[in-house]
Amino acid sequence: MSSPEGSGRSGGFLPKTGGEASQGDRPAAARRQAAIGKNGRRGKRMGELDNCPRCGRVFVRLPGQKVCPACAAEIEAEFERVYAFIRKKENRQATIYEVSDKTGVSVRQITEFIREGRIRIADHPNLAYPCERCGKALITEGRFCPSCKKELEEMTEQLKRALEARPEAGERYLQKKGRPPEKRP
Repeated sequence: MSSPEGSGRSGGFLPKTGGEASQGDRPAAARRQAAIGKNGRRGKRMGELDNCPRCGRVFVRLPGQKVCPACAAEIEAEFERVYAFIRKKENRQATIYEVSDKTGVSVRQITEFIREGRIRIADHPNLAYPCERCGKALITEGRFCPSCKKELEEMTEQLKRALEARPEAGERYLQKKGRPPEKRP
């Protein structure tokens, strides 16, 4: 028979002094299911090991965390410098390049603050950031300037037309994979 503490041999799950059965007292399948959790992913509370994209250090990535704690603190300090600078009345008309020069924070990081909504462009009309594609045009919303956006839309349309004109290309790919081609109406 099992002891009151639950030895695990007879399948007893009586709690130990802590109010819950220890991991050793539970069968392996139950431990695995507890680790997987409700969302079907392992490590409900545990993060995954990852390298920080900013500094390269190994850290435990938790949900909503993009960088290691040291870089997160550094980014927060950069934000405080930028915000303190643009909060002053005489600096409200500064451009993103002037803010970068005066605070030592990169244009890319200031752009990230704007995209995250931490800095509102409505309060700072000259604080536009460069287009991600050409890098020349300064924009106040989105990722691309109007001319780059138009070029990307045209390229997408050309690609769609090319794929519609050659439907057999997709069928040949499926035949190589051993699947029969789908019949189109």
